[in-house]
Amino acid sequence: MKHIDRRFPAVAALKNKVIEELFPYTVQANAYLAPSDTQGVQIHADPHATLLIQCSGKKRWLVWGGLLTTLKSLY
Repeated sequence: MKHIDRRFPAVAALKNKVIEELFPYTVQANAYLAPSDTQGVQIHADPHATLLIQCSGKKRWLVWGGLLTTLKSLY
């Protein structure tokens, strides 16, 4: 769900009061639902800074270093 902050005031408050103070860039809040026995998204590289917050449950996250390193390993 893109721009979840537009639908949920609590998310908008977090985004506006905390995240934007830490990151002087355009900030967008998205939400992804992935049951525990599934992969949320395909392996990919984001061309922007990303902050991930897991709200519930547990998953195994694989996070790689810089964009160039990630792109070289994917392609």
